[in-house]
Amino acid sequence: MKGQNELYELFEKLAIQFEYYEHPPVATIEDARITLERLQFRRCKNIFFRNHKGDRHYLVILEHLRQLI
Repeated sequence: MKGQNELYELFEKLAIQFEYYEHPPVATIEDARITLERLQFRRCKNIFFRNHKGDRHYLVILEHLRQLI
């Protein structure tokens, strides 16, 4: 598995069940739909923000059909 081992260890420590799927990078929801259609799971989009100073960071996760306005 790629990724941070600390995250997987935390999942195990907290008894959080997860499945790991690896896929090529996708830039749009449409690309994801085509590339990942064989997988049956909920789709979402992740949007990462930071303020102008760069000292605050936000990860916004939305259902894939929603728009952020």
